Amino acid sequence: MKKLVKNIIVFNFIISYLFCVSEAGAVWLLINPGASAQGTGEAQVAKANDAYATYYNPAGLGFMDGKNVVMQHVNWLPNLVSDIFYDFIGFTSAKNGSGFGGHLIYINLGEQQHTGEGPDQVFGTFKSFDICLTGSYGAKISATSAVGFNFKVYHQKLAPFTTGNEAGNPYSTDVAFDISFLKKFGRFSEHSFGLSIQNIGPPVSFVDVEQADPAPTNMKFGIYSRIYKDDYNTVHMMFDANKLLVATYTEMDWNEDGIIGNGYSQEVNDDCAMYANDMSDYNDCDNPNAGVDNFGNSYYKPGWSSPTKSQNNEYTHSDEWYKAVYTSWLNDWYYGGDLNQDRPTTFLGKGNVEIGYSEYDKRIGGYRPAQFAFEEVNVNRIPFEFPGEGVPGGVEIYVPNYSNFCIEDPADCYAADGTLIDEENYNPNNQNPLGTQIAWIDLPHDGLHSDTQDIDVFEEIGCDNPIHNNESDCENSGGSWDSTEEYQYTYTDYGDINYAPGVYGNLLEIYPDYVWSSDNNACDYDFDSELPICYFDIAYDGEYDFTQDEYGSYNVWGYKEKGSGDNRKFSDEFKEMIYNFGLEWWYTDNFVMRFGYIHDDEGQVKQPTFGAGVHFSGYGFDFGYTAGAETDSRSNTMFFSLALNL
Repeated sequence: MKKLVKNIIVFNFIISYLFCVSEAGAVWLLINPGASAQGTGEAQVAKANDAYATYYNPAGLGFMDGKNVVMQHVNWLPNLVSDIFYDFIGFTSAKNGSGFGGHLIYINLGEQQHTGEGPDQVFGTFKSFDICLTGSYGAKISATSAVGFNFKVYHQKLAPFTTGNEAGNPYSTDVAFDISFLKKFGRFSEHSFGLSIQNIGPPVSFVDVEQADPAPTNMKFGIYSRIYKDDYNTVHMMFDANKLLVATYTEMDWNEDGIIGNGYSQEVNDDCAMYANDMSDYNDCDNPNAGVDNFGNSYYKPGWSSPTKSQNNEYTHSDEWYKAVYTSWLNDWYYGGDLNQDRPTTFLGKGNVEIGYSEYDKRIGGYRPAQFAFEEVNVNRIPFEFPGEGVPGGVEIYVPNYSNFCIEDPADCYAADGTLIDEENYNPNNQNPLGTQIAWIDLPHDGLHSDTQDIDVFEEIGCDNPIHNNESDCENSGGSWDSTEEYQYTYTDYGDINYAPGVYGNLLEIYPDYVWSSDNNACDYDFDSELPICYFDIAYDGEYDFTQDEYGSYNVWGYKEKGSGDNRKFSDEFKEMIYNFGLEWWYTDNFVMRFGYIHDDEGQVKQPTFGAGVHFSGYGFDFGYTAGAETDSRSNTMFFSLALNL
């Protein structure tokens, strides 16, 4: 679908610029409405003195009198797209210390093209949108305090149908509620403190219920203070802080055994649970290699067993909303352990190079750094220019040294005479002098390893009349077909590596004083194929248990995993919060100027705002503007609001 992908990207921008990336669904509920709020850096929770209180703090209705209507229209994220619009209309009616109201939010995501599986299949268009209807109530509980409640129903429609073989619906309808508090203090009640917890509700899901995201529950608290007043001028200062009350956990080693969960991925665990009564049909569940080798050493993962509750906690998961109210203050520093890192989007500066390893290995660390220089020898193709190729000094790569890696890892181990190490001759750390001594590790980075094999191609001799290339045509023309197969040629099958491999060796370890040139190499010569053969990449350096100091701290992508949990601290929680600052200057009750600042460390948003307004006889018009660089998606966003006191 043409723009559906675009809108997913837009939502990712909203997430990164508002709250923790990818931690919650329906993040559009966190877009702060109102031109006056934008002018003061979105600080508003303790002000709450018009119909926007139905969004920011419904407790404000307890201090209001009369009826108020507000309306807003904005082209959202104009630096990113031109056809996403955000509209808001709110209403309040209050008297004698209590009030009710509500608001409607509508986000028009524009018209999308309905495409099929192929790029040329276009079946028409459809519209995508988000909508939220909220009812509000607020009441005083004392002369200076009030509480408020919101109940909302929201609907998200990305498309009217799914694509391909997807099941489920590409739209969802969910409910949530808000609770809030407002306290006025000072000799003339010129100061106030506000607190609101928004979007408390069940997870949000679309096509796959199993992949539901937590609702974007957010705690907003702040102050609103009159700092100057005379006959004509009034100046207010305001400050808000926002904390997303969503506790999500990436893969972490909670029990400090160096393994994530039971050592298998969540997908394999799900499949194995289905095959629980007959694991012979699923090799990952009933591993035939589990056991001990000829020297009594245990090797490879045992046959599958269902992960325990504590092991399940080590996989990516989220807490329920009622737990996240407090665990969201603990999940980034107190709970969990060492992080299991994914492969980066780019590897060593050369793009997403396939080096033979999957994204997650369910292991913490296990790889040590090593200097490596690749040399390509006699390969007629355009090289993929892996870093360090042909450069003295090489680059730093990461080599396995965890226990049993010769059997478990994509790397292959070899004896000095070229014997491949397998379950039958495996002798970890060369402990048994009678066992096969491991000398070299063949890293899978170059695509040339034990999976590589030469394939001989044979073809039938065919028709004695060369015009015909199939048996039926040959015989119909009176010819004779010979089905004897004759050798034609040999090609090399490099397994599942998705690029043509070269022939490489670690010149730095084979010859420490080696200086690269095109005239020499560190490979053997195969007289049969008349090509150099280079299986042995780097010297074997032993195997270590997770508890040993020599155990590699890094993963194969160069992220330090072992010990990474020690670097987390409580101050990280405050870095995830968003802070809003604002100043508001009123000249009489008719003209207002506003200045603000939005500070979000994690979303890398540090943007000034300003605004102005004119109010006469119960009517008000406000303008708000978010400044910033052209590259910031929220920059140049202009808000227009109209207010009516009825």
